[in-house]
Amino acid sequence: MNLDINVINFMSEIKCVPLDYFFKFFTHLGDFGFLYILIGILFLFFKKTRKTGAIILLSLIFCGILGNLILKPIIARIRPYDRLNLPLKIKPLTDFSFPSGHTYGAFAVAGSIHFTKVFKSLPFFIVAAIISASRIYFTVHYPSDVAFGVVMGMILSYVSNKIVNKFYNSN
Repeated sequence: MNLDINVINFMSEIKCVPLDYFFKFFTHLGDFGFLYILIGILFLFFKKTRKTGAIILLSLIFCGILGNLILKPIIARIRPYDRLNLPLKIKPLTDFSFPSGHTYGAFAVAGSIHFTKVFKSLPFFIVAAIISASRIYFTVHYPSDVAFGVVMGMILSYVSNKIVNKFYNSN
């Protein structure tokens, strides 16, 4: 927890308008999971990417259930900017901090693409990492919220990949 707080305090001291704009662009990519869901749906339209689209959407469903409906209310971790009374550079959030939904969503998509090898996954992982870093930069998540989100997104995309592959192989 000390590392979490030290990193958050360091981030809150950064004053760099170009960095604010850079991270705002990426943090808003993950708002409401819209982009993640859109990618999954778009992938469903093409035969080459249909299975990947199903894996993305299934992993996002699993992430939403585990993250938003189970872990956030049970753990009920107050967001860093509230706990430490820090100034906020983006709109305040009303839910709890742990785990980071932007992060697990971004890594669920990147992991799904990685496991199916339908595209080169590195660009998706780079975007996921920037989205995740933006959440710490804006002090809306602790580093441990983000780290858990990475692991959760990757594990649930792996599990979704196995489930969808079983379905595809049985048909």
